[in-house]
Amino acid sequence: MHYEAEGNARFPFHTWISVHNPADTDVDVQVALRLDDGSTRERTLQLAPLSCSTLDASELAGVEGHAFAIDVTLAGQAIVLRTVAWDDTPASADGGPRLRLAGRWQAQPDPGAAPGAHLLIENVGDAAAMAEVEHLTGGTRVRQTVLVPPHGARVVRSASAACRDVTRVVGTSRYFAGGETGRGAETILTLTNHAGFAATVDVRYLPETHGPVLRRHVVAPHARITIAAGEDAGFRRPESFGMHVRSVDGIAVDVERSTWWPAADADGRAEGLGCDGAATPGSEFELPVDAVEDAAAVVLMANPGDVPAHVHVVAIGGQGHEQALADLTIPCGQLQRTHLTLGHLNGDTHPTAIRVVCDDDARIVVERASGPDELGPGARGTCIGIPAIRLR
Repeated sequence: MHYEAEGNARFPFHTWISVHNPADTDVDVQVALRLDDGSTRERTLQLAPLSCSTLDASELAGVEGHAFAIDVTLAGQAIVLRTVAWDDTPASADGGPRLRLAGRWQAQPDPGAAPGAHLLIENVGDAAAMAEVEHLTGGTRVRQTVLVPPHGARVVRSASAACRDVTRVVGTSRYFAGGETGRGAETILTLTNHAGFAATVDVRYLPETHGPVLRRHVVAPHARITIAAGEDAGFRRPESFGMHVRSVDGIAVDVERSTWWPAADADGRAEGLGCDGAATPGSEFELPVDAVEDAAAVVLMANPGDVPAHVHVVAIGGQGHEQALADLTIPCGQLQRTHLTLGHLNGDTHPTAIRVVCDDDARIVVERASGPDELGPGARGTCIGIPAIRLR
């Protein structure tokens, strides 16, 4: 099964579901759209070997004008991609933010080659684009989120073999370090219940300026709800915050966080970037650094635990060079936002990564904040959280 909490066929939004069959046998695919009125629309696709098919959600009768969750059932193995665009102009109607892969991509790198393969991702569109890069390392799938600015590029370094993370799953807990309200950007949570029983969900907000705030929601069977996080938490002033979303009764719930801000060239419309967060907190993280573009960074660290977290932030360079950037303590149930200046290590080596390590038994969630310069015009006050790679 493949789940997506968010799909939209309300003007000006458009949603596509693309399925690729990498195998040498046929694959049957069942796509079910769970609409916001409680109804379901279905379509069956049959993919020939090594083929791809894209379903325009608006083609299904009764879908236009609705938001929906997406269930994809696969009779075999396939790759599923959901694309949402919010403009009907030709530049975006072909699949939203356009990404182009450049350089060399290897499905099975030479085992004897040195680690650290790179992938260049270039965004040729006019809006920022969120790219998901999946590394297959020693039988473990490691997923990395990359924000590529308009008409810009990012170099993605191959994840460490020590990484332990999972691909998108529907579970009982999701963690986020990036949340915003009141500064021009707003964080939205979408919760989808794919089960036949109602799910009770607790959202624990972890603010930067005070202790945690707990809110409870009920998601009906085969239904979805959308939560404006700042309003739900009752924040009366601009606030940054982390979040822990937990299914109280053990029913798996699909969770997606989106951040929205006013668009520069649209009449009151907003743009959004989605993320499904982390399944578990961790004690060590890595944030890749672009050796040319990144002179500074803002790191978001949320502590969902019940004890303070003592954290060390270190810049990592080539040839084993390291430099301490910050030592801090994150109170339990709160968020810590840290501004870092990334200078040269030992005079001439630029950092290639930022590493965040917890002392003792504390567990945290780490994201990197990407601001207006990367998101393009109209994004003043916006802070998009990009999840770090969890090492342990």
